[in-house]
Amino acid sequence: MIVQRRGTGLVVHAPAKLNLFLDVLGRRSDGFHELETVITAIRLYDRLELRSAPAGDFQLVAETSRVLARGSHNQLPDPSQNTVVRALQQLAEAAGVDAGMHVHLLKRIPSQAGLGGASSDAAAALLAANLLWQLNWSPQQLADVGARVGSDVPFFFFGPNAVCRGRGEIVEPVRAASPLQMVLVHPPAGLSTADVFRQCQPGRRTDPAALLAALEQGDHAGLARQMHNGLEQAAAELQPWVSQLRKLFAEAGCSAYQMTGSGSSFFGLCHHALHARRVAGRLRNRQAGYVQCVSTTGRWQLPSPSIN
Repeated sequence: MIVQRRGTGLVVHAPAKLNLFLDVLGRRSDGFHELETVITAIRLYDRLELRSAPAGDFQLVAETSRVLARGSHNQLPDPSQNTVVRALQQLAEAAGVDAGMHVHLLKRIPSQAGLGGASSDAAAALLAANLLWQLNWSPQQLADVGARVGSDVPFFFFGPNAVCRGRGEIVEPVRAASPLQMVLVHPPAGLSTADVFRQCQPGRRTDPAALLAALEQGDHAGLARQMHNGLEQAAAELQPWVSQLRKLFAEAGCSAYQMTGSGSSFFGLCHHALHARRVAGRLRNRQAGYVQCVSTTGRWQLPSPSIN
């Protein structure tokens, strides 16, 4: 997260995420699924501008960036259902404050992509409200509120790299030796998270221990060998673009590649930034969709109440 003071309000740049590892272990009695996943934040950001408002006055104005608007990646959130508004309302109720919030959201992260944009936006809004409403709540308290509106929300209080368990709300930060260079592709069609989880067959396929060791040691080859997403096959059964991207990445020259989250986006691990640009060029020539070079974020530092 990047938080900046803007007059009497705040601007927050909310990062996307990628799943380096994901296994669906089983179905839970509460309707969710038991997960084990390794998540990393990347340098692709939505932008939120937030200003405190009178009690009960929660307003969201959203627009897409010009890049997203040129493709079929421009789904805007319904203001009444968006996770940003829901998270802010939950926090106001939990904290017992008579306050509201006006939010302007610029979407740069594609929707229905497995990139966690909605969850990151919700976490960004909670961080900003914690400052603007002068609550002085801890990251864990904010994460507990965030978990009510989205399973990925807690990660964004403890990143940039973490193992997440339960339905995603149990977060254990981990270290990475160095930033990773990647190519990201979102095809011209998305996927519903709920549909993919309904289609999947739960069960542990592998263990993230070797991947975590490679991540912490900067072992690029080891990381490439251990990447895994247990939802990819289920997504491929629902959306033909998943298999098409798998084929295109196989021909593009990445160290490793896979779908992120519940899809439909794919990412490829590259040796360095120049390698990533070359791979991106090949994928753009194949008209694979929204193609961008990205890198993982560095040190994670949540803002203090005295942010300026």
